[in-house]
Amino acid sequence: RKPWEDAVRELVWQPLGLEDIGFTFADRPEMPFARGYLGENEQPPISQSIGRLNGDDWALRGNGGIQASAETMIAFLNGLLDQNGGFDPKARALMLAPLPGQSGDVREGNGLVFRYDDKGRLVRMGHAGSDGVFFSYLGWLAANDVRLYFVGNNGEAVIKPLLQEVLKRALALPPAG
Repeated sequence: RKPWEDAVRELVWQPLGLEDIGFTFADRPEMPFARGYLGENEQPPISQSIGRLNGDDWALRGNGGIQASAETMIAFLNGLLDQNGGFDPKARALMLAPLPGQSGDVREGNGLVFRYDDKGRLVRMGHAGSDGVFFSYLGWLAANDVRLYFVGNNGEAVIKPLLQEVLKRALALPPAG
């Protein structure tokens, strides 16, 4: 048995070459994380909030209370999408498929949501998350192979409409190839 973060680091992040990613950074408190804002009030990084819970943070770890740079998140997505990207093949297969027994244009998977068009073709795959201050979306638009990580630091209500506009414009790009 090992702590969740150690297992994820060993089994996912290290094989992909990801270093500055994690839940807490007690050993590196000087990490240059973005600050969040609600109105005029600065908010602390999520790692500080998790750290103050003194280990009673299982729900935040399980739902993605991870901090990483945009570059690291794109490297994660590339590692997942590219067959030779370093992601364990069995884990990759689980991540890149919706859970069985679902139909319709939106299907859930193991950490990702899949959206299909009316002909059953994959339109986009991704995951969004928010702590009320930061809002992020990691996504892949299948037809034109657009890979994006979108994040804002001033509240979900402000950022979500901007993401919707970015997705609308990205989906209008010509197909890849």
